[in-house]
Amino acid sequence: MAEISKYRSQKIAVFGLGRTGLSVIQALINSGTTVYAWDDDNQQISKAKVMYEKCHFIHPREYNWHEISFLMITPGLDPKQHWITKLANCEIKSDIELFFESLTANQKIVGITGTNGKSTTTSLIGHILKLAGKKVGIGGNLGNPVFDLEDDKEFYVIELSSFQLELVKSINVDVAVLLNITTDHLDRHENMQNYTRIKSKLVNGSKIAVVGAEV
Repeated sequence: MAEISKYRSQKIAVFGLGRTGLSVIQALINSGTTVYAWDDDNQQISKAKVMYEKCHFIHPREYNWHEISFLMITPGLDPKQHWITKLANCEIKSDIELFFESLTANQKIVGITGTNGKSTTTSLIGHILKLAGKKVGIGGNLGNPVFDLEDDKEFYVIELSSFQLELVKSINVDVAVLLNITTDHLDRHENMQNYTRIKSKLVNGSKIAVVGAEV
């Protein structure tokens, strides 16, 4: 389980208590962070209270937002529409950006995105690296949330959806793979220009980029 030591002793808010949100809560608690958490689903809150006694389950309207370093929201929430982002008076982050911040300089990231074929490509690259004898963590939009991956891997092969990339401000991956871009998720991203811009973040923040193109 990864830690995010740079936020030790700070106060962080997490909204969304699905697998991603819970994995971030655990990582933050492991790092000595004070965590506040909430969800639109009362049943999710009740389950999480049993699992994380050190987390503060308080409605966000009761937070002192001036003390909160940042709010982490899960990918399923639309940051342009959801009430929590309008209430928050702080920076908003995604679990992906937090994960990038938690890695050491010796750990490598291969990020895969695109409208179609992400899961197959992510699994294939992870399999090849394992056959090469590398210690590999595979996750993200595929399978395990990134903070559920073991923290001792040499390579992390991460499938990234547009929802996950949307909030990421700083990307620094070793290899980016952009498979394709076709019309998708325009109900959230509004138009192809925005969708393409979000997908292109991964390429722009990479040392090496592999981009699929018709010839």
